[in-house]
Amino acid sequence: FTFDSTEADKGAVITVVLSGGDGTTTTSDPATLTLDDPQPDVIVDGVWAVTEYDGPGGVTADELYTAAIYPNSPTGFFFVEDAINLPDAGKDNFGRVGHFLFKPDTSGDYHFFIKSDDGSEVHVNPTAKPDGGFPDPTAQEPNAFRTNWDNNNPYQEPGTVTETTQVPIPMVAGSYYPITIVYKEGGGGDRFSLATRRVGDATPAADLLPIPASMIAYAFNSAGRELTVTPPDDVVVTEFQPASFTVDATSFPE
Repeated sequence: FTFDSTEADKGAVITVVLSGGDGTTTTSDPATLTLDDPQPDVIVDGVWAVTEYDGPGGVTADELYTAAIYPNSPTGFFFVEDAINLPDAGKDNFGRVGHFLFKPDTSGDYHFFIKSDDGSEVHVNPTAKPDGGFPDPTAQEPNAFRTNWDNNNPYQEPGTVTETTQVPIPMVAGSYYPITIVYKEGGGGDRFSLATRRVGDATPAADLLPIPASMIAYAFNSAGRELTVTPPDDVVVTEFQPASFTVDATSFPE
């Protein structure tokens, strides 16, 4: 038999009792359940993760959320060791969901600024959680969003636009704040970038750059590795001849 163990099961003594059709029973020897303590996640600075969903049409994040493949049947996954800036992917009809930990270098209240083609959203967890806790974009309103492309406009100042947070978010230097970004591409060009600015910084929004790798991180599993496996291609061979399949596997960090 199989069951999902919990902390309360540590050290439990398990026996199995089998009942026969004639009313007799047999009890197994006891076995003790030992639970290893969970290992903490490994935080790696300068990297973030992107999940891809190829196929859904439309230009808004909502049109990704209602697609049959979202969220359990992604078509791709990759890591980015750079700023929060995704250039043109050279394809149409897809969505991407990114996750990263934002690590401010100075305590203060922070605004976030979107530029995208087509629609996009940013969801910020205002509570520092180095082990993840990434916001579910279908379960809460975005902190900022676009419903279509930005017409190549620069980042916009807070105020009347939806692509910039209306209310700044208090953050503590050196802490890790989980952020989920979503963007949707219909047709034509595509891209996404996210900038930030602390209240009191006089830099104009139009002059901001995407959040740099020095201010982002990702929480990996206890082994500190994420394994990506590429399945083999289909192979056609003559009957009774050997067939060869190749599986590629990569881990990150290496």
